[in-house]
Amino acid sequence: MMVPIHDGEDKKGTRSETLLHTYLNVLCADDLCTEPAGADQLMNSRAAPDIEQATSRFQTTYTTLRRSSCLTMDAVTFVVLVLLTGPAVQSADVPCRTFEEIYPTGKELCEKMWDDAFVYETNLSVAFTMWFFEAENPNNKVAERLGWSSPVDDCHLEYFHKEAPGPEPDNFTECHPWKDYSCCHQDTVSSVQKIKEAYGKEWHWDRCGPLSSACERFFVQEACLYECEPNAGFYRKFPDHVYNDSDPNHNKWQMEGMPIRADYCDAWFRACRYDRFCAADSGSYSSCAREYAKVDNTGDNGGNAGLIAGVVVACVIVAVLIGTLGYFIFRERKGQPVFNKLEAE
Repeated sequence: MMVPIHDGEDKKGTRSETLLHTYLNVLCADDLCTEPAGADQLMNSRAAPDIEQATSRFQTTYTTLRRSSCLTMDAVTFVVLVLLTGPAVQSADVPCRTFEEIYPTGKELCEKMWDDAFVYETNLSVAFTMWFFEAENPNNKVAERLGWSSPVDDCHLEYFHKEAPGPEPDNFTECHPWKDYSCCHQDTVSSVQKIKEAYGKEWHWDRCGPLSSACERFFVQEACLYECEPNAGFYRKFPDHVYNDSDPNHNKWQMEGMPIRADYCDAWFRACRYDRFCAADSGSYSSCAREYAKVDNTGDNGGNAGLIAGVVVACVIVAVLIGTLGYFIFRERKGQPVFNKLEAE
């Protein structure tokens, strides 16, 4: 907002009036003067009969206001930085790199990220895909070529999975290729957020920062394959004839050796190439999850106490400075500035 220069009959002090208006316009440009009345009051002869004195007084007040404003903004900036960097500091011991720094090609991405759950397969006739648009699941034909009996009537994998595959309701949209014959429940894969949070914070794929939408989509597709694909159960690491309930290293959810189309893995690499991901243990997702779990547990045991205290102190400082700044502005508009020009004795 610009303050208009008043035309008066008395031309004395024109230079001083111009100077005062300049200060007022700068002040208003900084949003410290929010009402025209504030400027008019300073220009009113009863409030400031001596233009030179008013100008000097204004210079002193303006400098004070600017300093107060800067201090306030510094405090606000401090609070924002604390809030934004808190999580980053908390995870500082877990390295983050771009995908191309962690995985040289799509082969390493598919095989290393998932701890040998998948195999990069160049023979596409015997390789599964993590996503499809056909009415019939193309992975069924692949399973048959590999000697499996497909379609299957048992899901084999056990975590959030169904016991047997079957249809899902019309609102089954996030993993829609498997709607008619799925090993997952709608509630498990109802949204990207639900999928990401299913196994805990340590498994969030964006711990190194938000992923591009193209990159994140591949993580969603992999999750849909694991949760919903009936043929994935053929690659359970510890199938029923091997599984030993008394062995703590055995489980019913882990996969091993499922051949995935090489072109799919390469496309995933291209989509995520410049995104950032956890680089612990050469980009092993499970190793990263273990590292993040340690960090998160440390934070839960009081590691964030200093962060919380810092935020509280910063907020108090901001409140005090804003209150002081408001008081200065109020006094100035009332014609009773806090800082007057010092008169020589």
